[in-house]
Amino acid sequence: MNGNEFKTALGGILHQMGRPSDDALLDKLFAFHQRVYAQNPALGLTAIGEADAPLLSFADSLSALPHLEGAGRVCDIGSGAGFPGLALSIALPGVRFTLMDSLKRRVDFLRGTIEALGLDNAEAVHLRAEEAGRDPRYRGTFDTAVARALAPISVVYEYALPLLRVGGRLIAFKGEGAQAEADAASEALTLLGGGGASVLPAGVPGRMHRFVVAIKERETPNAYPRRPGKPVKSPLS
Repeated sequence: MNGNEFKTALGGILHQMGRPSDDALLDKLFAFHQRVYAQNPALGLTAIGEADAPLLSFADSLSALPHLEGAGRVCDIGSGAGFPGLALSIALPGVRFTLMDSLKRRVDFLRGTIEALGLDNAEAVHLRAEEAGRDPRYRGTFDTAVARALAPISVVYEYALPLLRVGGRLIAFKGEGAQAEADAASEALTLLGGGGASVLPAGVPGRMHRFVVAIKERETPNAYPRRPGKPVKSPLS
């Protein structure tokens, strides 16, 4: 896919979503796209084919933009190839993004891409969410956390809530079963200091994607997050 094809495809989708775009933004997103698919065979960054990336990777990531209004510091948990965090950082140069991933090869890719694109509002860190949630540099410091295709929502709650300041919000990317998943995890959310969870349409054309948006209402108990691996092996609900 060349630059004109990518920009035409993504620009058209964003227009349908009511998100204006310009050449400068689309050029930088295409540069990111090129790096992903140049390195994907060696690094296994994404299973989404290049032709589908404008819709399934980029538009999907940027669908979170309305929920980031007013955020100053955002954490992308399990950033992988940089969706959604790196795409969002390109679209929101005035917001500071921390991209966390547990695999060094992905973090190296993210760091290289941040440098290549000249992004001064993003950093990539090699950390598990459970470690970050107990690190005073990160615990309770973020206005917003995003997580895409990461884990069941109760696990995402345990990863994200410790990282958020009181009043901060989690935006979890989910599919059609989001409401049932959120309902089943309501006790876990309360335990971790959260509340007010809402399930909202993402607004991606032709997709049934949803967001679970939860607010941190009080401090997360010091017992959480549990040690690395425990949230997945023994979910809270």
